[in-house]
Amino acid sequence: MDNAWYDPDTLAWLPAVIMGIAGAVLGVLTGKHAQTASHPTLIVGGWLLFKTAAVLLTIAGIVAAWSEQPHGIWYGLMLPGLIGIAVAYLIMPVVKRRYAAAMQETVQKEAAAGERPSQDDSHDESLPPENT
Repeated sequence: MDNAWYDPDTLAWLPAVIMGIAGAVLGVLTGKHAQTASHPTLIVGGWLLFKTAAVLLTIAGIVAAWSEQPHGIWYGLMLPGLIGIAVAYLIMPVVKRRYAAAMQETVQKEAAAGERPSQDDSHDESLPPENT
């Protein structure tokens, strides 16, 4: 085809490599931060951005196939998009579950640290002292 979007022989690998590196970086960050419940907006937002990019790559691959682009173009766009969609949809429930468990554990630790029993159990600090 004379009007190809780009040279499939030299650039067909690029979308897959970019998605692979992005998924690896997000996986490492998720593994590091989900255990301590830190940076949930960054991690969940990163996976949503990854999923969006995967959907856009898949749509671009479908449009390329429909407009009769060479195999290296539509396949190079569609394959990393479909794999990215599968990875993102499978990993998101796990990420959310990890964050929820880590946050619950943090809340329980804070509650346990804050509930030290007083020496005198008969006196409630919210009530005025009794006159005897």
